[in-house]
Amino acid sequence: MKMLSSENIDFIYHDVQEKGITMDVLLDEMVDHICCSIEPEIDKGISFEAAYNNLMDTIESSTFKNVQHQTLLSINLKFQNMKKVMIVLGSLGALLLWSGSILKMLHLPYASIILLLGAVITVLGFLPLFFYTSYKEQTEKKNFLLPVTSYLTLSFLIIGLLFKVMHWPGAAIALLIGEFLLVLLFLPLYLVNAYKKASETKVKVGYVLLIVLIGFGIIFMVSSTRLSKNIVDRYDSINSNAMYVIQKFTNQNDSLMKVFKMNESYVEIQSQVDKLRELSYNLDLHIEKIKTELKNYSNVNTDGTIKFKDDSRAFSKAMYNDGNAIKLEQDFNKYRDFVLELSDNDFQKETLNALLDFQMFTGLTYDQGFKRTSLIEGLAMLSSMQKNIKISEYKILYSLK
Repeated sequence: MKMLSSENIDFIYHDVQEKGITMDVLLDEMVDHICCSIEPEIDKGISFEAAYNNLMDTIESSTFKNVQHQTLLSINLKFQNMKKVMIVLGSLGALLLWSGSILKMLHLPYASIILLLGAVITVLGFLPLFFYTSYKEQTEKKNFLLPVTSYLTLSFLIIGLLFKVMHWPGAAIALLIGEFLLVLLFLPLYLVNAYKKASETKVKVGYVLLIVLIGFGIIFMVSSTRLSKNIVDRYDSINSNAMYVIQKFTNQNDSLMKVFKMNESYVEIQSQVDKLRELSYNLDLHIEKIKTELKNYSNVNTDGTIKFKDDSRAFSKAMYNDGNAIKLEQDFNKYRDFVLELSDNDFQKETLNALLDFQMFTGLTYDQGFKRTSLIEGLAMLSSMQKNIKISEYKILYSLK
């Protein structure tokens, strides 16, 4: 094999130094590697200049600086420990987000705490270290805004989604800020940076995998809840208002009954009133039974409040347990038909028919098996039924008076 001359070797040393290799040990290894690569080409009759230029054409101009930069980082104990901590925090954050989401979907205890810990570790631990180490591994620090924007975008999105899942105020604002950063800052910076990849250090597959796992964990976390706090509060308010009206009209109906019993002509309408009251009572009793089952499926706090108001399975279970849905529709329509029989004018019939329209409460959800109806929606629906039953009972009793 033809050996390189000392002039050739000196030329290689000088050129490699010009390209960014200044560490003596690394410089010797790089020159030795280049010499071993071009000597076989020279044996084939190619000149040194041609063989060297051909080899350099296959190597990107930034490779030499990157090699030295990565070598310096690899012997930096503090930096390597930081990367190890980053991997541990990323793995832990992904695990907690996945575990918390599964527990949240199953409505098991400690789901909220685990989700909160996962989000905190990810936002305050893994992401800062990930973007910092990625930035430090770049040979040319020209894209400082990109890692900062990326961190802020992901942080606001994760915080917003966490707040939404936990039904905390401020979720919409955090998500809006995250979306704003994503569209107006991150994407433009990323697209510009995509055209300047030559000086970037490639991200290791393991780190990308951690980001993907955390990403899927966040998506899974979102899928564990269906309703925002505003929607839950709205249905909660509908339910509370309905219960208030129910109590008011129950008292009114009881007062009317006392008036009836003091009237001698009561015997003429007693059978009708008794049947009306019986149908109303039985229907109300059946709805209360469904409500009790509904609360039992989702558990109740010690103060009587419902734990999982956005549970999308409890209402379907309660409605179809022991044929509750079918019996409810039958009893409801039977009550409505009797009420309409007692109506003494067309206007009253139209009003009562509108009040007691079963489809008005259930809509398409009845045909779909209530699979998309949350617990609080179902509870509000049942309470609204009871409210209209009491109102219609009052209207008939008042007209009979």
